[in-house]
Amino acid sequence: MGGAKPKHKYVMSRRLICQCGYKIVSTNSKNGLYYSCPARRRRANYCRICAFLFSASKVDAVIWDWVKEFFENPELLRQGIARYQAQQENRVAPIRERVKAIEALIKEQEMDLNEKQSVLEDLKQRKASEPKPVS
Repeated sequence: MGGAKPKHKYVMSRRLICQCGYKIVSTNSKNGLYYSCPARRRRANYCRICAFLFSASKVDAVIWDWVKEFFENPELLRQGIARYQAQQENRVAPIRERVKAIEALIKEQEMDLNEKQSVLEDLKQRKASEPKPVS
């Protein structure tokens, strides 16, 4: 990544995602520091959220309060981790099922291949044991 070093620290820049799918970026205006959706400038895939500028100080304060809650309440942290793990499990469950189905197909094909190899070996042995024609 190139470019100049940012003049201001934005806690959540590129860490939040707008409803339209773009990562929220930091903006410096004459009225202060803000977060906004880049679609706002591009005027592409516009959603209702894109129309707003969000005060960086207010957003950052809410985020820090939320993060502090996790450190001050270990049970809340455990619940958050459990919820995240459940979400990840739900996300990967279809993939695991697909892998299981593919593994079953591979096993089936391996058995079929072994059976055909066995038949081929039998045919080779029969041909080797047949008397050779006299010419």
